[in-house]
Amino acid sequence: MKTNRSIINIKDRYTSALLEGNLQDAFACVSYILAEGWDEKLLYKKIFTESLREIGELWHDGKISISHENRASSITLELMARLRQSYIPKDNSPLVIVTTPKSDSHSTGARMFADFLLMDGWNVDFITNQVPLFDLKKFIQERLPDLVAISVTMDSSLKECDEITQSLQSEEKVPKIIWGGPAINRSVIDRTIDYEKKDESEQLNFQIKNGIYKIESSPDFVCCTPEFFESSKCSKFLIGFHHTNMKINLDQTLEDIGIKIKDVRTNLGLSQTQLANLSSMDRAFLSSVENGKRNLSISALHKISDALNISINELMN
Repeated sequence: MKTNRSIINIKDRYTSALLEGNLQDAFACVSYILAEGWDEKLLYKKIFTESLREIGELWHDGKISISHENRASSITLELMARLRQSYIPKDNSPLVIVTTPKSDSHSTGARMFADFLLMDGWNVDFITNQVPLFDLKKFIQERLPDLVAISVTMDSSLKECDEITQSLQSEEKVPKIIWGGPAINRSVIDRTIDYEKKDESEQLNFQIKNGIYKIESSPDFVCCTPEFFESSKCSKFLIGFHHTNMKINLDQTLEDIGIKIKDVRTNLGLSQTQLANLSSMDRAFLSSVENGKRNLSISALHKISDALNISINELMN
């Protein structure tokens, strides 16, 4: 498919820019993707994540130095910081604290997850792995977040993740706690499902491959599948926080419909121009719809839903 080939070409160009340490060229790749109307999450998944994965493999194979890998990560984090300035939390949004174990030297994945939540309208506090546990606990007690997300990249940090959770759950006011990341995926025996606690007294029944160490804490949700924090079950768990005390109004409804249209379009590999042509609409009109700035008629909804091969009910939900 031509659009997929375009993404691969941009990804290859972005990877080359990172290896050369060319921030300007890397930024040009990002600007091109956004100008084409692609969703920011697609940019993160198909460009940032895939490029850093390839560069990590080059380092693992001894073809580049750790300095080259570190520079590539720094450039990507710089571009993510620029994009983050446009993410604005919604009114009455839930608060999440995203962090990593102190022993885990990889925080890019956690930063990406934090940005995904920002894109979805959350209030986000991102805490680096340099903060000691006693200070993290004090901060959590002060902020009273709705959720604490612990991202684990290194297998050796799983025990510390468990210890952090145990310590947080020993306090009087305990937020919901979610685990995710590559180390979780690699360590559990069954990686085909995610685990969710149905009530406070339940102990999640998931097993890790290392039989010597037994999980002692009880997180509320554990993302085990390769999608990490992006699985459908995890998404449903996260959406539940937004439904609490949510005010339903016209502006919010239009915004939600626009987000849904954009998500479906990008998942199908369509640009705004392509969808506008398929639905016989002006691209500028479609752009305003996706940004929640345009009141839609039933006729317009029909055209868009037909072009996306999705029902109006699905767009409305």
